[in-house]
This record gives sequence, C-alpha cells and structure tokens, in this order.
Amino acid sequence: MPVATQNKSLVKMEKVMTNQDLSYNEMGKNEFKRTSTAALRQIAKDIGLNVSKVSFNPGGIAVSGDASLYGMWEENKGIYVTISQGFGGNRIMYRTIKHMKDYTGGTNQWANVEESCADYEAFLDRLSRLKHHS
Repeated sequence: MPVATQNKSLVKMEKVMTNQDLSYNEMGKNEFKRTSTAALRQIAKDIGLNVSKVSFNPGGIAVSGDASLYGMWEENKGIYVTISQGFGGNRIMYRTIKHMKDYTGGTNQWANVEESCADYEAFLDRLSRLKHHS
C-alpha cells in the first residue's frame, strides 16, 4: 500500500485550529468538527483499519470539542485517536485499544497537530506502530 504524503482534511483542520481560538467560537467549532472528522476518516484509511468509527463531542462553549476515532486492524489490535485544542495547544492523543468499546486502552501518547501535518508519513508511521504493540 503506498504511503500517503498528505491528508488534505488534516491540513484544512490545522488551519482552522492555528488561525483561531475555538472556545466561544461557534463558527470555528463547526468548521473544526467538519475538518477534524474528515481528517480522522482519512487517517483510518491511510493506516489500513478494517473497522472504524469517527465521532465528535462538542463539549461546552468554552472548549473546541473533541474529534475521536476508534478503529481495529484485527481482533485485539486497535487504535484510539482524539484531536482537540486546549491548554497544551493543538494536540492529537492516541493509544492502543483491544476492542471498539475500550475506553481505557494503552498508554496515552501525544502528537502536535502542526508537526503531524508537516510530516504526515512519519505521523502515520507512529500510529501504525501501535498495531504491533496492542
């Protein structure tokens, strides 16, 4: 499978996140919802998940909301990815999961949105390595 060099939705999402504070910003938050869920659907394809579910929790008005991906490569080998804007900046958190309703999973790992866009292949490699650590 050829490696994707760019995720256009992730790039659009990065622009939404870096150009504005999404808290108390309904229009920005709606744009973040649209771009982040599209980015996660593309990530699911690019890392070869067999099953995936993307969702968005808008939270309250003072937060960006959270876009989430649950996905499985095979039985007992999956990944959870969530994207949000917060005190730590524009962050992506990811970890292993054993099934689609595994809400605790493995150890949380973090990536910066801007760096993940700048070197998308390396970001996909980081996520794909979790397949072998599930």
